[in-house]
Amino acid sequence: GGYGASGTSATAPEAPLDGEGAAVDSWAEIRGVRSKCEKRLNGSLCYVLSWDAETGRYEVRVIDTGERKKFMPSNLFPAQGILPRAPQVRVGNCKETKDLASKMQREIKAYLADKSAGSAGSGGIRRLFEALADSDTFVNEFYGKRPFVVRCGGALAHQWTLDDQLQLLSPEAYECNQEAESRSAGPVVLKGYSRFTHPDIKELKAHTFMAKENASKQEDEPLTASLARSRLETGTWVLSSGSSLSPRLAGICSGLQDALEIPFVTMNVYISRLDTQVTAPLHTDRFDSFVMQTEGAKRWRVFETSDYTPP
Repeated sequence: GGYGASGTSATAPEAPLDGEGAAVDSWAEIRGVRSKCEKRLNGSLCYVLSWDAETGRYEVRVIDTGERKKFMPSNLFPAQGILPRAPQVRVGNCKETKDLASKMQREIKAYLADKSAGSAGSGGIRRLFEALADSDTFVNEFYGKRPFVVRCGGALAHQWTLDDQLQLLSPEAYECNQEAESRSAGPVVLKGYSRFTHPDIKELKAHTFMAKENASKQEDEPLTASLARSRLETGTWVLSSGSSLSPRLAGICSGLQDALEIPFVTMNVYISRLDTQVTAPLHTDRFDSFVMQTEGAKRWRVFETSDYTPP
């Protein structure tokens, strides 16, 4: 069993998940599957996506492989998500910063190894946030001062995917439309939340982040899955304040908010094609950012902080 080389999980309780959809948006471990094709997944960690009342099964995403499968509640047992086993902190070439990064890495590892530390039942990405908040080096030397990268294996793998974002275009994705008598038959309009970047950005011909001339038209027209996939051919899909639309994204935000004891955290999601050369022009963020890579690969160029305030 176990969850692969990328992480470990706290021992799951012996009772399986409740049925009737009560465990949607939670972590689970797959156990007791006997079918020849799927018994290989026993011991794997998964995220519960939805409940299929017709078949009496949960649809889950298997973290190690990204597959979507359906299992009976009796084959799913509550888990806490992947706990990063050996996170690595990476920084630039400055010796002083490297020494500080090594110290922060030791502090994070020590916290994660202490099972008595942190809030009860915390796991996965929330526990990593708690480890950062507990690190004196992070708080005093890095937070708001120096860029850094934490490599944490599978703790973030498949936390959010293109399929998840496409689901937001369905009326059934929202609790207010769950009841059949109140369900909206029309498409979802994500006005103020969803945009696509200008096609010229990928060609380094544009220095604005959004397609201004198309912004109002994009926001007012219904966005379908086929239209979203078509626009991804030329631009990046930006979902602003995604934590307002998805309980899963909101849970990640609340984990960071609780760990750092800060009043407000929001989340934007950026999705682009794997072969896109440039997804964002050179720009300055006027707030503290935690960037999480959940799928694919992307090369980032991150610069030190500056006292200069751009016009």
